[in-house]
Amino acid sequence: SQQRDYSYQAKALRATEAKSVVGRLAGGLVRDGDHIFLDSGTTCSEVVPHLKQKHDVTVLANSARFAPELEGTSAHLFMIGGEYRPARMDTVGPMAMASLNTIRGYIAFIGTDGINMEFGPSASDIESAHLHRQVVQNASATNLLVDHSKFGSASLFQIVDWAQIDQIVTDRAPPTEWVQFFSEKKIDVV
Repeated sequence: SQQRDYSYQAKALRATEAKSVVGRLAGGLVRDGDHIFLDSGTTCSEVVPHLKQKHDVTVLANSARFAPELEGTSAHLFMIGGEYRPARMDTVGPMAMASLNTIRGYIAFIGTDGINMEFGPSASDIESAHLHRQVVQNASATNLLVDHSKFGSASLFQIVDWAQIDQIVTDRAPPTEWVQFFSEKKIDVV
């Protein structure tokens, strides 16, 4: 089986239009004065341009890419430290987890490499799955950003189960069975 490239550059080239739509919709959920966590994935990075017209937003992030993008805005950026992964331009590991353990009261925006009804949202690497699980556990609410290509395709490592997801942001109406599933789980769909 061919090794899939999970670097930021490779992922950025997949489903670009869909991710752009998801980013715009998710950006519309952010209010002036909000505290948010944005994960380092390509879908969440599409939220950043929509934060520029917001006021007094606090952004918690483990991505080095957001600093130059948010420069000159009223956003307050707090970087989560940890082991730097150049291919993904993010930080993970025990130091990142320790930082996350000191933070509460934010709204999480996280992406996923796949979603499955039984398994929940999942990631292709264990470090991201572990970090995102901690992000969700400490958040006051969690928005899962997922483009239509991710429905029904589980990745290896579970992030959290569905009970911990409050809202799905996606680029097109999910298939009927997913609409029903989200309704049963009391998960809003944007």
